[in-house]
Amino acid sequence: SKYGTDFYAYDSYPLGFTCNGKRNALSDHEAEFRAIAPTTPQFITEAQGGAFTPWGAPFTPSACAKFADPAFTRQWGVSTIGNGVTAFNYYMLEGGTNWGWTGAPASGFTSYDYGAALDEERTLTDKFAVQKEIGYFQRALPWLAATNPVSAPE
Repeated sequence: SKYGTDFYAYDSYPLGFTCNGKRNALSDHEAEFRAIAPTTPQFITEAQGGAFTPWGAPFTPSACAKFADPAFTRQWGVSTIGNGVTAFNYYMLEGGTNWGWTGAPASGFTSYDYGAALDEERTLTDKFAVQKEIGYFQRALPWLAATNPVSAPE
């Protein structure tokens, strides 16, 4: 591209949103991604950091927080780095209340928390410590997230 590096980005929610269901195995996103964009850096714009509770769901927000727990957060982060992902963003990192206290039927109650690392009350959860640990891991081994520049196309 004449505007710089093409950067393919995507969302990934390997657990899905059935917070009372069985967890799925994590996929090999490197193979899946390279089939689509073989030469670009990987960026997961929304990497599952929690799960929401829609209206009428047979599970609670606390069940969703336990479903996508710190152990999953660690496994997902390390797996993502190991699969060659250059950048990823846990969604949600910080919970909160829908503006005007108007939860939509498809997106949850008035809470927009998703079992976030910083919950709706701004309390640090165990997920926060895991995400911080992964950040320190990347800082200690910067080559894991390095993007090597290539020559401009002719």
